[in-house]
Amino acid sequence: MRKVSIYQNIKENNLNRLLLLVGKYSNRMSFARYYEGKLTEEEFNQLQMEYKASILEEDKKNRLHYKENVNGYRDRINNFCRTDMNVEEYAEKYFNRLLEQDIMSCNLNYERFENGKYESYKRTSADFLYVKYTRKTPVTRGPVFEMCFFMIGETYRKLLLNMNKLFEFPYQIEGGEFEDLTFYIEERLLLAICSHERFAYMNLEDDEYQEFLKLDILSDFTER
Repeated sequence: MRKVSIYQNIKENNLNRLLLLVGKYSNRMSFARYYEGKLTEEEFNQLQMEYKASILEEDKKNRLHYKENVNGYRDRINNFCRTDMNVEEYAEKYFNRLLEQDIMSCNLNYERFENGKYESYKRTSADFLYVKYTRKTPVTRGPVFEMCFFMIGETYRKLLLNMNKLFEFPYQIEGGEFEDLTFYIEERLLLAICSHERFAYMNLEDDEYQEFLKLDILSDFTER
C-alpha cells in the first residue's frame, strides 16, 4: 500500500482525470459538515466513546512509529531534544503531553445537542446511503461532524460537472454546504481532500498506483 500526499490544487482536465480514476475504483463517497443539530444522549455518548478510542489508537500507532522510526519519525522528534536530556525520556514526555491534550479535547457538553439549531441532511438523493455523526473525519477533528455517504452515482456525476479545482470549498449538496470529500473502496479510504487546509492524500494498491502515475498530473506530491 502506498500513501500519496497531494498539495497541488489540481484543476480542469487533470482534476477530471483524477476524479474519473477514483470513481472507477470507488463504491462510496462522503461529505462532511459541522453539525449543531439534535442528538440523542445515546448517540452523543457513542460518538464520544468512539472519539476517545480513536485518540488512544492514534497514540499507540505514533509510539510504534517512533520505536520503528517509520519515515524517520524518531529522528525528527529526537532532533528537538535538548543535549542535556535523555532522548527516550524526552519522547515519553512528548507523547504523554500530546495524549493529555487530545484527551482534554474529548470534553464536550451534551446540552448544545439537546435542542439542535438545524435539521440533519434530508436524505432525498437516490444514491444516498446513510449519515454518520462523528468527531473525526478522515482529514480533521472537531466538535461534531455530520458525514453523509453516497453510492457512486448521480451526486458523483454532478461533482464531475461542477468541481473546478481539487481544493474546492464548499460543496453544494441539495442546498447544504459540505467539505472533506472522501472516496472509499469498501472500508479502505482511496482519496481524502481537506480543502481549507489545502492538502489531500490517497491510499493506493500497487496496480492503482501505477495507473495513477500514468495520469502524469502531479508535480508536487510526496509518497511513503
